[in-house]
Amino acid sequence: MDGNSTVRLELRLIISLFLGGVVYAKAEYMAVFGMAIGLNLVDILMRLIMMEKLTAAKYKPAEDVTSKRSGVPSRGKIKMESTRLIEHATFTC
Repeated sequence: MDGNSTVRLELRLIISLFLGGVVYAKAEYMAVFGMAIGLNLVDILMRLIMMEKLTAAKYKPAEDVTSKRSGVPSRGKIKMESTRLIEHATFTC
């Protein structure tokens, strides 16, 4: 683990204890469990909705070299061709 994730874990612990205490003081015992169950349900829902990068890559269409609207090559293609021309020119001189 890097330093950022360790700090986040510690902050999560401190914030959860504080929020649990505040909720317990205002609404008693069952509200703390309700809050925990609600957060767990949100976590499960987000895990079901989320798609992994490798799975998403299967459904992503291949990028076209030319722009669909104008028919002009994309900037990456132009940059690559200009780099090749420069390399060719330096070797032939």
